[in-house]
Amino acid sequence: MPEEEAQFKSPSFPKSEEDVTFLNATLLKSFLFRDFGSNADDPRLRFFVEAMERVQVPSGRVIIEQNAVGDYLYVLEEGEVSFRIDNIATPHKASRGAVFGELALLYNARRYADAIADTPCVLWRIDQRTFRRIHMTAGEARDKSIVSALMNVKLFEGLGNEFYLKLADAMEELCYRKGAVICEKGERLKGFYLISSGSVEIDREKEQEVKCMEDSDMDSIDKNIEIKYENEFFGQQALLNANELSDAVIRTRKKCCIAFISKENFTMAIGDLRDMIWAVKEVNILTMLEMDSGRRMNDHEAKKVINQKEIITFPVSNVPFVPDRGLYVIRKGRIEIHNINENRTYTLKEGDSFGGNVNRDGRETICIMEEAVCTFLSSFHLKSNANKSLKHFNLKLLISQQSALNELNDVSIKLFSANIKYDPYLSFLCF
Repeated sequence: MPEEEAQFKSPSFPKSEEDVTFLNATLLKSFLFRDFGSNADDPRLRFFVEAMERVQVPSGRVIIEQNAVGDYLYVLEEGEVSFRIDNIATPHKASRGAVFGELALLYNARRYADAIADTPCVLWRIDQRTFRRIHMTAGEARDKSIVSALMNVKLFEGLGNEFYLKLADAMEELCYRKGAVICEKGERLKGFYLISSGSVEIDREKEQEVKCMEDSDMDSIDKNIEIKYENEFFGQQALLNANELSDAVIRTRKKCCIAFISKENFTMAIGDLRDMIWAVKEVNILTMLEMDSGRRMNDHEAKKVINQKEIITFPVSNVPFVPDRGLYVIRKGRIEIHNINENRTYTLKEGDSFGGNVNRDGRETICIMEEAVCTFLSSFHLKSNANKSLKHFNLKLLISQQSALNELNDVSIKLFSANIKYDPYLSFLCF
């Protein structure tokens, strides 16, 4: 990024409250700001409004010249503006609240028409460079705020910064009026919601009581009503289960904007959440296993091994059998394990693992009590990756030892050159 861009500071021009109200309402009608919904409180909009400069234009002045390179967007506060193409007047006229020149902010396009002040005009304008920089900065600030909030979602714990950044980028902005119902009780939750501004109430009152509530009761809080505020969230379980039903009426307490992503869009943009969560659990299990070398894998090594996993489904069976050697992590179901050496039987369920000792011959038999879905890593893959890791570890150790030996030899030469008595035996002991 050029130094001048990195040091860019958005301009700010003085405005009255009436000016701000007018500009907010006008800009929100433009297609350029449709991502803001109808939220005049959106902090991104404030940057654009602050950067708009007020200009007065006399009657007859050419505001925009056809074929010139576009440089400004204009908002007309007072007066009338007409347009002509190739010196031929068009029937279109602009009056208070009109926005024109938008394409110049998106593309380095030439103006397709002249814009001429028919009467003395008061306009607000923002230049292309400022618009683009504010748009970029506002987008980064929004994503940063969303990422910070996403880190508090327990369901996403351990999924990493790349996951949070992708999710923040994929979420769309939805705006609701005060009292709007987002989801009815018993209705399917459409996805994950993160509150950007405003607040939401999750009302678990009986249906009859909900219908009888007056507007004056909207602020009442009891044990059946949970209030969610800015940077809080709901609906995350819908990303795991497309048929997740709401156990409450969810509605806004005031005008509210929410970052949202449906389960379908989440899967397309990021992947299968359930598989991601299991991958984190499986990596944690792998890092706890002791390999032949006596050492354990680090996170990086474990993640590489996980890429070689298989998903195996065991049907219900009361007949004991010896499973293939390797590590099994139970994602679903119930398995009974019998340890032959210890003559002991125990039951494992979702989240448990077995077979992690890659050096042990088949000393366990299993029975499938409920259909089980397991992640499987063969002992071959575990040993192979452990050996690679050990070789890498030994190579690093050898390099560090050789480096230390070279430094010792340098010291020996310097001591000899300085006529200092040198005992190689003592130096060897020090090494």
